[in-house]
Amino acid sequence: MKTRFRPSFLLVTAAMVKHSKQTLVGSLRLVRSSYWRWYALLVAFSLFACVVIAAGVSIRLLTLRRTIVTPPAQPIPAVRAMPELILSVGIPYINAKPVVPDLCFDFLKSLAGRSLVLDTTADLTALYDQADHSKDCALPVTRFEFDFTRYQIVGAVTSGTGCSIDLIYDATIADDLARTQTIALKRRVIGTCGYELVRPIWLAVERSSYVMSVYIHD
Repeated sequence: MKTRFRPSFLLVTAAMVKHSKQTLVGSLRLVRSSYWRWYALLVAFSLFACVVIAAGVSIRLLTLRRTIVTPPAQPIPAVRAMPELILSVGIPYINAKPVVPDLCFDFLKSLAGRSLVLDTTADLTALYDQADHSKDCALPVTRFEFDFTRYQIVGAVTSGTGCSIDLIYDATIADDLARTQTIALKRRVIGTCGYELVRPIWLAVERSSYVMSVYIHD
């Protein structure tokens, strides 16, 4: 027996199929719309998070930079009046050690073997600063004024091993052609104590046209 489809049935079926297609397309559009909406929200949130993190890092770096660049205020070292100076024992020059009384062992050791000349207030300040910045001394050095209009300070530091070191004046050697004067001192190490020693000598000499220096020899 053959089944006959009525035209009305076919029309209804076609309408239902068309409606189903439209519903499916609408659903797909809705899904796509929702997907892109959530994707856009995710991208926006990610960008916002990046901006917040970057801002936090920038603020932290700026704070760190300010901390590094801005040093703490340092107190200005006090400078005392020039101490009373007397003639050195056995040496025909004024003893200037009271101007640099508390240069410590480790710092003096770093100066051993050098002839030192302090010709201006700036030179004396530089020596004080060098001692403080070296961190060799536990306390800041005591600073004094000095009359550089009349005198200059010449000195040297020697080191050795024993009980003590004596410095004996030998001579002042003048070179009129080179316009130099060298104060020669003989070093004598006393005893066999095994102590590590440093011995500085600081002399105030009157200004002249000669370049002054101190030489220590054995």
